[in-house]
Amino acid sequence: MPSPATGQRETVSFIWPIEDAARVNERRKKAGFDSTVEENSLRLGIPYKPLTLAEALQIKQASQAGSR
Repeated sequence: MPSPATGQRETVSFIWPIEDAARVNERRKKAGFDSTVEENSLRLGIPYKPLTLAEALQIKQASQAGSR
């Protein structure tokens, strides 16, 4: 999506919404993961911010509109 400041296309990265985010790390531990979702997202270079599905779809829609 284009940056309002520069007009240049920029990449927007985020962690897709997680069902029952309050218990995600408990589920990850039971599944054998050794990191929290927050630690894993930082490893990917994407700070974790819990989003609603509506917020994620809004970001996706804005990104698609900006690429036209």
